[in-house]
Amino acid sequence: MRRGALLLALLPAPSCGRSDADPAEGAARTPDRPSPPASAPAPAATARAEVRFVDATAESGIDLRAVCGNAEKVFIVESLGTGVAFLDADGDGDQDLFHGNGAPLTPPEDPSKAPRPALYLNDGKGRFRDVAGQAGIDRPGAWHGSSAADFDGDGRPDLLLTAYGKQALFRNTGVEGGIPRFAEVALPARLDAGGWSTSAAFADLDRDGDLDLYVCHYIVFDPKTAARDCPWKGMKAYCGPEGLTPEADAVYRNEGDGTFSEVTREWGYDPGEALYALGVVIADLDGDGDPDTYVGNDSQRNVLFRNLGDGRAEEVGVLSGVAFGDEGQEQASMGVDAGDYDGDGRPDLFVTNFEGDYSTLYRNEEGEDGGLLFNDVTIPAGLERITWVDLGWSTRFFDYDHDGDEDLFSANGHVYPQANRVPDLSYEQENELFRNEGGKFVLANASAGPGWKAKKSFRGGAAGDLDEDGDLDLVFTALDEVSTVLRNDGAETAPWIRFLAVGRRSERDGVGALLVLEAGGRRQSKEVRANTGYLSTFDARAHFGLGAVDFADRIHVRWPSGREDSFGPLPGRRTYRLVEGSPPEPLARTGG
Repeated sequence: MRRGALLLALLPAPSCGRSDADPAEGAARTPDRPSPPASAPAPAATARAEVRFVDATAESGIDLRAVCGNAEKVFIVESLGTGVAFLDADGDGDQDLFHGNGAPLTPPEDPSKAPRPALYLNDGKGRFRDVAGQAGIDRPGAWHGSSAADFDGDGRPDLLLTAYGKQALFRNTGVEGGIPRFAEVALPARLDAGGWSTSAAFADLDRDGDLDLYVCHYIVFDPKTAARDCPWKGMKAYCGPEGLTPEADAVYRNEGDGTFSEVTREWGYDPGEALYALGVVIADLDGDGDPDTYVGNDSQRNVLFRNLGDGRAEEVGVLSGVAFGDEGQEQASMGVDAGDYDGDGRPDLFVTNFEGDYSTLYRNEEGEDGGLLFNDVTIPAGLERITWVDLGWSTRFFDYDHDGDEDLFSANGHVYPQANRVPDLSYEQENELFRNEGGKFVLANASAGPGWKAKKSFRGGAAGDLDEDGDLDLVFTALDEVSTVLRNDGAETAPWIRFLAVGRRSERDGVGALLVLEAGGRRQSKEVRANTGYLSTFDARAHFGLGAVDFADRIHVRWPSGREDSFGPLPGRRTYRLVEGSPPEPLARTGG
């Protein structure tokens, strides 16, 4: 069933609180396709807050300087950077932050001086202290991605770290003396794979109630034998990825006992060749209730795995129109995300790409027989020219101004330090904020505050409410520099509402649950996800801007188990704990 029709089916008659399935049932069901209404309700006028992002790095206490090889960037392995993960590590209700770190190619003689990651605990107001050493998570390594999710269903977020070398899995064992404790369990969990892993995504691919895992891999690489000094714009730069051997991605089934089994080929996640994978997003793109997987590859076609319902998948990237750019060209893709930017109930895709090319916006169309079909709408959406020069990495659909539609950010930075010697190019670049104006995007950096003027070679990026004031703040990592923390000032004055999902029959954190919000004549849809677009994990709470109204008429939830719940009206400016089968429970009130 297509998502546009699903939105109509998911919105029953108003009620103060109801559940559409008996708690004892839990069997998946697909409602019949309804006839379309004669006319859709016209959205009410929306209000946009005057938002300014302020650089709050110094006052936040986040001071880790990420290392990635050596500053000269002689090899490609030094260019990818590292990410951050929003997670409530200590269970106190606010967002803590894991910050990855890399390593020099030549380890220091004194191992105690090796760069280490940080685990920053939040005091609830956006001020942080590093407890990685006490938490047992300060293991040095050439870390790239940070993927936070509750893989064992015990209610505590765990951390998977991808790397050049062996990846790691840290299990959250609970809080002692106010400090969350982690144990490294990659070996017993059968996730201690070597090679070069980049982004990773957790999702319940087979809908059995626990989280499976997709891990991107990049290149089969060894600095001792790697070529160097390849030509680039009349200069010499590091070689790759073209000409180097790609490394195949891996898919792991969660066995429910703390272990994983690799099922890449068994489940159909083999595109027929290894590709240079950097970004991955898992979302229900065709509206049939199971998660699909989209992978952004560097200098090669992108791939889309459509879930067939039981974890098995078929690769449909070319057929669905998301493998190439508008002219059939392979693009050098870095970060990816999914979100409904045009409000039609179908999640669209955004992909960041290399400089001298545009970042691509794919609109999710109505395919034949419920199939997937996307159209490259980068030019009509206004994104071609403003994304052409910079080189994009992490990206995210998010409503930064609470006007009820999805805006975008792009973390930018070049891969070659030599870019500083090229006219109109630079190694250090400004990130970009794109404001959604009726389905078209405008560059909002000039009006969105001084925080967007920072220039670094940025890589990872994540959005979440760091100070619990009701709006979405940002953290961006950068090569060989301290990260940038942007505090959102102003959006908290406009109405908003958000939900912390808790599954019962579904996976514990409700990953894959579809939330459809009706407020002020507008319908918005968001999916609970626990996966990354490029190396980073976002605040998992489903956050909605309410525009000009102070309450939600209705929230309807389709859980991965098949259960559907509907409740409302609900006052805004609150976070609700949304337990499968139970009415929303307001948590501590925050915001203006």
